[in-house]
Amino acid sequence: KNGLPLIGTGDWNDGLDEIGSEGKGESVWLGFFLYYILREILPIIQKKDGQKRRAYYEKRMQHLSIALEKTWREDRYLRAFHDDGTEIGLKGTGVWEIDALTAAWAVMSGINPERGRKVFQTALDVLEKDNAILLGWPALREDTKPYLGRSSKYPEGVRENGLYCHGVE
Repeated sequence: KNGLPLIGTGDWNDGLDEIGSEGKGESVWLGFFLYYILREILPIIQKKDGQKRRAYYEKRMQHLSIALEKTWREDRYLRAFHDDGTEIGLKGTGVWEIDALTAAWAVMSGINPERGRKVFQTALDVLEKDNAILLGWPALREDTKPYLGRSSKYPEGVRENGLYCHGVE
């Protein structure tokens, strides 16, 4: 619907497995990741399949870039669109307002360097604590509407910012 990759029952964060469980949820992070992969593989595509095939993927990248830029909200990119259309990652909602993954890949994709710097700074401002760097905020809860997935079943903060912290090791 929004021109982004479907999240299914989880992208990198498989604990957000209810965002796309009905087949409609979309992942902003996966969009940045896909853009990066396509950008890096273009020379190989051209060498193997020629300029026409490369042009096809460049056009797909352009459409993806436009879709991703439409997910910008004030000082951050959204994280996802839930099956029901709810925007996940909105400031002030109390529902997974920002995560390190989306902020980092917004920078690495290179789509919009100014916004990449802005979202990364926002992520640092929110996620960097005196003794830890959180992966996401606020902690997932079972009563979140809409429900995001099995990470919400753990005690607040344990799964996304404790047990599974390999993303910041």
